[in-house]
Amino acid sequence: MTTAAWMPSEPAATLLEERTRSVDALAREAFAQHLEAPGAALLAVGGYGRRRLFPHSDIDLLLLSARPLATIRERDRAGEFLRKLWDAGLRASHSVRTVEECCSLQQGNPELTFSLLDHRFLAGDQELLQEFEPRWRRFLDSRRGEIARLLCAASRARHARFQQTVFHLEPDVKEGPGGLRDLQTAEWLAVLMKRPAPSDRWLEPLAAVRVFLHLTHGRDNNVLDFDSQDAAARAGLLGARDSASFMRAWYRNAGAVMRAAERAMEEFESQDRSRLSVWFDRSSRLSTADLTVSRNLVFLRNPGQLERDPDLALRLFLFTARHGLLPSRETESRLEQHAARWMQQRADRPAGAKFWRELLSLPHAAAAVRAMRSTGHLAAALPEWRRIDHLVVPDFYHRFTVDEHTNVALEVLEQLAGEKTPPRRFFAELWEECGREQWLLRLALLLHDTGKGSGRDHTEESLSIARAFLQREGFAPQEQSAVLFLIGKHLLLSEAMQSRDVASGEVQQWLARELGSSERLRLLALLTYADISAVGAGRMTAWRAAQLFSLYRTLHARLESGLDEPAVNGAALLGSLSPAARSLLAGLPARYRWGRTAEDFEQDAALLLKARAEGAAVRLSAADGAWQAVIAAADHPRLFADLAGALSSFGMEIVQCEAFTHQEGFAVDAFRFADPHRTLELNPPEQERLIETLLRAALGRVSAAELLRRRAAPRLPARAAGMPPAITFFDDLSGHATVVEVVAQDRPALLHDLAAAISSEGCDIRLVLVDTRAHKAIDVFYVTRAGAPLGGEQRETLRSALERACTAAPGPPR
Repeated sequence: MTTAAWMPSEPAATLLEERTRSVDALAREAFAQHLEAPGAALLAVGGYGRRRLFPHSDIDLLLLSARPLATIRERDRAGEFLRKLWDAGLRASHSVRTVEECCSLQQGNPELTFSLLDHRFLAGDQELLQEFEPRWRRFLDSRRGEIARLLCAASRARHARFQQTVFHLEPDVKEGPGGLRDLQTAEWLAVLMKRPAPSDRWLEPLAAVRVFLHLTHGRDNNVLDFDSQDAAARAGLLGARDSASFMRAWYRNAGAVMRAAERAMEEFESQDRSRLSVWFDRSSRLSTADLTVSRNLVFLRNPGQLERDPDLALRLFLFTARHGLLPSRETESRLEQHAARWMQQRADRPAGAKFWRELLSLPHAAAAVRAMRSTGHLAAALPEWRRIDHLVVPDFYHRFTVDEHTNVALEVLEQLAGEKTPPRRFFAELWEECGREQWLLRLALLLHDTGKGSGRDHTEESLSIARAFLQREGFAPQEQSAVLFLIGKHLLLSEAMQSRDVASGEVQQWLARELGSSERLRLLALLTYADISAVGAGRMTAWRAAQLFSLYRTLHARLESGLDEPAVNGAALLGSLSPAARSLLAGLPARYRWGRTAEDFEQDAALLLKARAEGAAVRLSAADGAWQAVIAAADHPRLFADLAGALSSFGMEIVQCEAFTHQEGFAVDAFRFADPHRTLELNPPEQERLIETLLRAALGRVSAAELLRRRAAPRLPARAAGMPPAITFFDDLSGHATVVEVVAQDRPALLHDLAAAISSEGCDIRLVLVDTRAHKAIDVFYVTRAGAPLGGEQRETLRSALERACTAAPGPPR
């Protein structure tokens, strides 16, 4: 069978074995032509040694040599050997090692030893092989424990890189948890511990998906992205009917593989502990009449008790929530076996409000929810959970499945404890202030996305599910009201920050009316913080957290004082500012003060003074994983568009920007942007070049269009292509400007083109709010013409200009 002839309905393992045999023949031929000599042998190692050679995988080879290659001729022959393989279309990865080097742990390179666990002789000196094999076995016998420890440490570090979960929306089928590397870890530990190999039933799904990815992409691609998920489902891979069922099958298999790897690591680590260390295992003191604690894992004293006592599982989950100790893999397996029976019992006798209050009031509730999920007991207690179990919502925004996103959000709240760094410290204080209401917030988070996947508005569907659950479990009416409020409003603050001018008094009044009380505001601010943080690593930056807390502080003052207009943000600082900073504030709109500090005021005042003298000035700084550029310059209609284009010409990705006009006719524009290729960090001279380009753009000495033409357009995934733009005008969001929301497929220089289109229609941009969710741009512009909101005819003319800008040919990144 050739790779071109493989069909998804055929066993992938057979293809791997056949390709291995084919490559074996080529490798032996090349070795015979170029390297055959006494004192040299060729070994297949790693995946190739296991006879699992995927269509575009590297060919892992080890040249075993009696001595290091010392002469130029020997090194040339090794190069000729590799060229022979490359000419045959094989991507060879090789190393040259002596017997001594193979039979010792290489400092900083345990991967050599790991790969040799699967070594296989291909060709060469049999006497050298006979010298190597017994020495390898003696080395392995003497260093098994150390090798296994290194293997466990490497595996746990790899799991940490993937947030310890299989539930990524676009999983890595090789390195990610539950992927091929985890299966190999379980197999390697079985060899080291002299135990039976793990079940081979997990290999075929992993192999089939990786083969499919390699053949689909024509390269060694191991990320199961959204497009590949759709294609695999259409091909019927894993018996799937659609992409949702395909991914559920993937997650089930990946979960089993990850558990097998962790079970093997737990078993080794339990044997690796000395007898003396047991005396120092403080966690064992937490054991109860039902549960035994060992090595920070929870075991059932009498597993048979699960048959007679259905509440034993509830007591175990409460124990986990109280102490943060997870069930062992053995315990999880036993709980899984009883999940179906437990589900039948819970249909007649729900766990009840008392259980949920206690569980969600305990300090490690998120760990208990995770244990309930992994054993099927959460779906038993909350049958509606099954709809979002392993659910992929391919929106290019979230990183995890819906159920995993919920669990991560719960963990985010618990991680606030002890946080000392502002602005996260402020949310830690809010979390502590919640006190006995923490469980209500956790319950709202648990239920807030249960309506996803229904095909209807997910908030309304989540409310319906939550309402039925709360009534079924017997919660008090006031408890139900609080939870339903949080679910119904869970997007209120995040959407306001994205699309509303939150410095506006009208917007603040509206938000205050929606919230009703400072207690609800506190809970909703924390829910918003957790929900955004759980989208993916880096989503809740310190800057975004500061913006959210600033909004909380302003709304809290309004709700507590009852005043129509709270104190303007930053007004209390006026007395401590320099005359230049006070002059700056006096000449800029009130919204400029929003979220800024006294230090910001002073720096911007100095920038404005420099711009008055030189025509323009730029300040560039890095903070919290992003960059900020503040530009002060004489205002002109295309200034904002030209600055956005200049940033885009450097490959920067603009994530937030504001445009202000001082009464003296100077603009103060602030851009926050990401540097995806770390150009500015790794090449500091580029910072000066960017500053110079921004200055030239501000002074009108360079054309943004000219700069943009120099950059190549990136490839977008097929699912993002062809998304029609949606342009919406709002008259009720601001009394001073027309609010225009543009939702479109993100593309190079889109923000520049939109701003240029607005300027070309004689309009002024008063405020810009930018958000990019993978390949979807959501940009909100507050626009005026001659100082007033747009009229009906003006709106339609602008709509046409914006539509043309959205559908223009792509250029460089935004």
